[in-house]
Amino acid sequence: MEKQFYKLISPLNSFIVLSLACLIIYSNTFTSPFIFDGITYIKDNASIRNLSDLNAIWSFYPARSLTFLTFAVNYSLHRLNPQGYHIVNLIIHLCSSLLVWWLAMLIFQTPRMKDKPISRYSVQIAFLSALVFAVHPVQTQAVTYIYQRSTIMVSMFYLLSLCLYVRARLSHANKTSFLLCYAGSLITASLGMFTKETMFTLPVMILLFELCLFKPSEKRNLRYVMPFLIVSLIIPLTLIATKTIYFKQTQILADKHITILPWHYLFTQFKVLITYIRLLFFPINLNLDYDYPISKSLFELPVLISLVVLLIILVIGIRLLRGYPITSPKPLETPHNNMLFLMGFGILWFFITLLPESSVITLNDVINEHRLYLAMPGYALFLTAGLHYLFKRNIKLLTVITLIIIIFYSSLTYFRNIIWQDELSLWSDTVDKSPNKARGYNARGVAYSNKGQYEKAIGDFNAALRIYPKYASAYNNRGDAYNNKGELDKAILDFTRAITINPNYADAYYNRANAYSNKKDYDKVISDYTEVLRINPRDKEAYNNRAVAYFMRKKYNEAREDANKSQDLGYPVNPEFIKLLNKFHSGN
Repeated sequence: MEKQFYKLISPLNSFIVLSLACLIIYSNTFTSPFIFDGITYIKDNASIRNLSDLNAIWSFYPARSLTFLTFAVNYSLHRLNPQGYHIVNLIIHLCSSLLVWWLAMLIFQTPRMKDKPISRYSVQIAFLSALVFAVHPVQTQAVTYIYQRSTIMVSMFYLLSLCLYVRARLSHANKTSFLLCYAGSLITASLGMFTKETMFTLPVMILLFELCLFKPSEKRNLRYVMPFLIVSLIIPLTLIATKTIYFKQTQILADKHITILPWHYLFTQFKVLITYIRLLFFPINLNLDYDYPISKSLFELPVLISLVVLLIILVIGIRLLRGYPITSPKPLETPHNNMLFLMGFGILWFFITLLPESSVITLNDVINEHRLYLAMPGYALFLTAGLHYLFKRNIKLLTVITLIIIIFYSSLTYFRNIIWQDELSLWSDTVDKSPNKARGYNARGVAYSNKGQYEKAIGDFNAALRIYPKYASAYNNRGDAYNNKGELDKAILDFTRAITINPNYADAYYNRANAYSNKKDYDKVISDYTEVLRINPRDKEAYNNRAVAYFMRKKYNEAREDANKSQDLGYPVNPEFIKLLNKFHSGN
């Protein structure tokens, strides 16, 4: 039966099965809209509108400039049609799944695993690991959420760099092959450094490979790792040189609107890691925006229990790496002790890949499902090796159990993606699961506004403001709903409240200018658009709109100047308006 399985799961068949699996379970996502950060960083992001303006793309977010370059390519091809963006995300996810398969196959060719009895299971374990990675429902937030392309892209580069590194080490006798693969590994590592900051752990992972899969006594091991340590400096140097990250700002939790200290974040992460483990094994009640309690002391009972459990898991992982079963003081002397090794390797993979986002570096959210994307290969290896260890003598039972797990995961993924099809269904699901968080109500209110259901939208904005009375975005969005209803005075009051909370809130100035325009109060319109341009001097539409306001105030020279600036920035100013301006002479 094993020989039949090997023939069935050939490289070509593996590619076909993985492709079909990805296509089927994500087939209902291609029309899913831009949501959450996708609106800010893609839909409303002027810096990706011109593919030839590489400086604008770089300047917007240097540390993730390669990710935004792909968004710029998407925009040049598809504008704001989400289908093209989803197709690219799915292709990247498929590539990562195939790289999980390749990496697993390479692991079985290393000195630690080569010629061991476990190698006869290499095809099954590699294919099933890749399949688990491809269909697991936790992956939906990374794949379906368009902006999280940064997560799936960095994972693709991470996996490809590892594959090329192992390939180089395996072909050390062939100098040409070694140099090509090693150089390729360094190049893909460098590309990953401009994709997302989680690439920073790659040298640690390479060191793990060296110590566990090759000969750790070799003095040249460190020489292989050192260039990757140097490359990893790209991330901190880029962040510092470009001032991309302001660490005081990153200590403000977006989901709690409170300042969090690094050690409070760390204490909370002990609980979060336990939640991540639960989501890997039992991926139910997935949530876009968790309402997660912040822990401020190591001696809180949930924190202590979580820390103890994590330490136990880490110790078990190290023991399994050495071939020890959990209940034995000595390593097993059986052909299957390498199954235990793979399980331990998967556990350490989990901890290493989550280090950047689950340590003392405070991020705006303490928990996000997409952070598990790069940790998933470790879980996939752990699961498939564990199943083979438990059912090694009954291949039929192993096959049945594995198929049940794959079908279960695939079904959960497909139905989770149904919720992602519409922003209203997604945020309603989020509000149901996090009823005491302001952000979900605010986002659902925007979804209602987009559908013209302004009363429901105002109700959600009110709920958000009851939870967090200083929520500038909720005031701005409620003002927009009032403006659409024609209640201009209420709208202006809400925009003003938003600006009072955040004096640099460009959208609120923009919206208030529109409301004043509806009231024909053009002096205030000019004043608000001037504030928009103070915040964003390259806002070409603001120049155009202020030009119209100047024209209505009969300030024709100022209007012509703003119209010219708008055109210079690439905004399609109405030709009739230009003709009208040209009728007036300077000084009129």
